[in-house]
Amino acid sequence: MKVFISILLIFWGIIHILISILNGKLSNINNIIMMFGGLFVLMTGILNFFMDDNKIIVLVIGFLLMSLAALLNGKRNQKINYSHHIVRFVLEATVTYIYYIF
Repeated sequence: MKVFISILLIFWGIIHILISILNGKLSNINNIIMMFGGLFVLMTGILNFFMDDNKIIVLVIGFLLMSLAALLNGKRNQKINYSHHIVRFVLEATVTYIYYIF
């Protein structure tokens, strides 16, 4: 299960990094925040292979940064989809809990 959650975090981080880069301008603060959040999640997934101690704070910071970027992006577009952010929070909380217990 540890390998599965690590691979999931690595893919999750890479996807968000790629989204922020392919989304366009890295001068946009939302894309920069999203990229750093993806880097934190990616770092957690990679470190999970090499270290046994719990790196949950890095994971939580990464998820918070990605959620903040998504909220800021919705505010910038003047169209915040609350159900999207609720689903996103539930997924991130579930992944964090599974990461914590394994």
